[in-house]
Amino acid sequence: MFTKRLLFLTNHRLLSMVWKRGSALDCQIFPLTKDGRVEFSKHVAQMPEIPTYILTELVEEDFRNDVIPHVIHRDRRAILDRKLSQIYRTTHYRLGIIQGREPDGRRDDRVLYTAITNPDLVRPWVELLVELGAPIAGVYSAPLLSTELLKALKLSAEHSLLVSLETGGGLRQSYFYQNSIKFSRLTPVNEIHRDDLPFFIADEVGKTWQYLDSLRYFTRADTLHVFILAHPDDHPSILETAPPIAQVKYELINIRDAAARIGLKEPLADSDATPIFIQLLGRRQPSGQFASPEETYGMRVWKSRVGLYAASAVVLGASVLWSGYNIYRTSGQTAEMQRLEGQAQLLAQQHKIAVDALPPFPVSPSVMRDSVTLYAALGANSPSPTRALQDISLVLDRFPNVRVHQIVWGLANDKEATLGFAPAGAADGPLKSSLPIALQTSPPGVVPDTSNATLGDAYQIAILEADIYPFNGDYRAALHDIEQFENALKTLPSVSVKILARPVDLTSNATLTGRPSDSPFAPQARFSVKLTMELPKV
Repeated sequence: MFTKRLLFLTNHRLLSMVWKRGSALDCQIFPLTKDGRVEFSKHVAQMPEIPTYILTELVEEDFRNDVIPHVIHRDRRAILDRKLSQIYRTTHYRLGIIQGREPDGRRDDRVLYTAITNPDLVRPWVELLVELGAPIAGVYSAPLLSTELLKALKLSAEHSLLVSLETGGGLRQSYFYQNSIKFSRLTPVNEIHRDDLPFFIADEVGKTWQYLDSLRYFTRADTLHVFILAHPDDHPSILETAPPIAQVKYELINIRDAAARIGLKEPLADSDATPIFIQLLGRRQPSGQFASPEETYGMRVWKSRVGLYAASAVVLGASVLWSGYNIYRTSGQTAEMQRLEGQAQLLAQQHKIAVDALPPFPVSPSVMRDSVTLYAALGANSPSPTRALQDISLVLDRFPNVRVHQIVWGLANDKEATLGFAPAGAADGPLKSSLPIALQTSPPGVVPDTSNATLGDAYQIAILEADIYPFNGDYRAALHDIEQFENALKTLPSVSVKILARPVDLTSNATLTGRPSDSPFAPQARFSVKLTMELPKV
């Protein structure tokens, strides 16, 4: 809990205390004079940066009850501001508090209007604090703080009157209906002798009862519970002098027990409740206060600065923790690296011993390594002939009279390559054709190898050598079947088809000759076809 300054302002004096570690310390009293303000300014100048909370206990505090329509928050705020400006025109120390809703009808909102009707009692001290740069958290009301005291003491009744004495302020009587404050009255008195206190309380409680009864706050069946906060030594005399009113029930609250319940460590010596209200103010900031936004601007700046400091501390702490964690991890990783380096050296020594013990090998390890690398690269980058052969097989199923003799498959950069294909040859038939010697580009029956395959090949090539079987010598029918087979191959996707050889060359440059066959072998209609497939770009 941070350090703060607590001020208790009455009609007779100003008390100043410093709140530290849950206790109010260094209590100083200043008179409400010019000299008192000078001494107070010197006092504040010693620690001007700590937040200041001002609690007022003044006769000039007014309370009025009203109802307004139940509307949304923004409209409700506008209604409250307009009402406050109409009722309390001469002061900006005013406040509107919503206290629930009516039980029937339109269920309007219940409102308590309260204000310090003489702002000159508060303004000089506030202006002095602003001039000294002290952040002001707010100007709070002791009667409104009495609600927190009722909750702390667990006092509950439909109609209750809380009576307390503040030395230097007076006798405060606050009326509550269903634990919501409706009215409060302060009888000012600077000092009162302890023997006169019971008579003083009896006289003032009687006046308050007559006032509340005249306002018809309760019926004949209702009872007003009067809770009197006093020292146990004063209880007997207070009960003896209490006015005997049929609808009033007196309940004396031990001020020492009340102080202990809210956290006061020092036992109270008399019935002065000032330390109790100061303790309540220090423990928790009340919700409602009178100061204007201009007067509390310094507090907003202070909160922003504290927030930045807190965020910086969190970031710094996180950085320290992260750095420590990294140092811990680094030390562990260094030890692990040293262990692994030792294992690596041991394994290297064992490997060298094992290699030296091996017999001589005709191939060097580097050549074996490169060979394995090349084989792995070929296996990873070269496509398989499976897909191409499957496509060819599907076409062959449709042509049962085509008999395959050999298939040459490979990869090449040149789509005109023939992969070193050489026809298996055939027996001489009764009919053949040949090109003139000048037009032949290679020896009969031999096709040169134009393949120059690398890992960057662009084409997949398959050469199929087959014949028409059975063949009865009808070359026209055989050529027709070959043409149909060629057209079927062309239907394969992304495949170009080229006939390399037919049973009879029918080009204009070829010479066609024939004779009766005296060969013991049956004639054949052999042909070869080339399929070229472009590999996908990588």
